[in-house]
Amino acid sequence: MGNQSKDPEGKAKIYLTKIIGGKVFESVIEKGSGNSTLLGTSGYSLIADGDNLGRIKNRISIECPVCGCSKEKFEDTGRFGCPECYQVFGPFLTSMLRKMHKGVRHVGKIPRSRVTKEVIEEKVKVLSDELAQAVKFENFEEAARLRDEIRGLQDSLKSEL
Repeated sequence: MGNQSKDPEGKAKIYLTKIIGGKVFESVIEKGSGNSTLLGTSGYSLIADGDNLGRIKNRISIECPVCGCSKEKFEDTGRFGCPECYQVFGPFLTSMLRKMHKGVRHVGKIPRSRVTKEVIEEKVKVLSDELAQAVKFENFEEAARLRDEIRGLQDSLKSEL
């Protein structure tokens, strides 16, 4: 994409790299040259000339500066390379975890001795949301299973009172 640095003479330069149809186009824009207005105008976009944002977004690779772990490597292995990765990939972590798991909140098993009214109510709420999605997508077998599970949990709440 774009990168800005200074050469030994102290002049700012912007390096632009575009990949269109498999061909690489590189250009250098020096501050103060006639090309600097290219980036100075409001509304300029590096993809303004017809590239698909979705395709470009998928090509962007982010790496941890400490260990070199990439976003793609984390998505493949499910493991970070170092503690700094949490800072580097923080903005992407929720969406990456949603792809790997059902959600971003741990909902593991709870020992029967620790099950409380609040836990059951939370489970009923989650199942109700899943039931609404199943009905929305006309998955009636799943909806019936969820409905029965919700009724069982509600019955257990009533029996505790």
